[in-house]
Amino acid sequence: MWSSTTASPARSPRRSSASSYHQTNATTGTWLNLNRATYPVELATPRVNGNNSALTPGAVRLAINKVRKSLGSSQVSKLIAYTSLEQEHQWEQLGVTISQIIKEGAGGRASDLDLLFTGEKSMAGVPIKSSINANQSRVDFLDLSHWGRAVMQDIDFYDVGRQTVFPIYGASGGLASAYIFYFVGGFQVWNESPRSGAFIDNLAIPTGY
Repeated sequence: MWSSTTASPARSPRRSSASSYHQTNATTGTWLNLNRATYPVELATPRVNGNNSALTPGAVRLAINKVRKSLGSSQVSKLIAYTSLEQEHQWEQLGVTISQIIKEGAGGRASDLDLLFTGEKSMAGVPIKSSINANQSRVDFLDLSHWGRAVMQDIDFYDVGRQTVFPIYGASGGLASAYIFYFVGGFQVWNESPRSGAFIDNLAIPTGY
């Protein structure tokens, strides 16, 4: 019997490299071959330093207002708040501190007890999109109308002379009782307006994560 083995690129579950690269307030180095020192304002994304403290509504409002101060008070487009499960948890904890529970008109569920939230969550009206791959101590406000993806090769099987399945060799140099195949793809993520978003970093991680 032959067993199958797949190979996939290594990834870190704690970082989101695309948002970290395109959304930074650094004034040195390069961004898409542009020197940040030459464009220290245009290429800097508004930042709020969490100072290793828990996420607060004030930090969220400050981040969004920094975008408004950069582009104009009425120029903020439709944002999403891309963040980790840890910061989504922290945001929810701020809401469950409210002690008043109204059971009337609960659609037949007035006798149920649920102290957590369900459905869509948002920060100042900005929808939250959480991911296990996001940076644990960061919230990125992304204006996806300025983001895109340039695809050089659609994802497909790795093909060598129309062969997509390859043998595996054991320690002895002989064929192992397994085979391997690969998925490959080529693309780049781009952002045409770094100042249209904002981010909060250095946030405390809730206990237990």
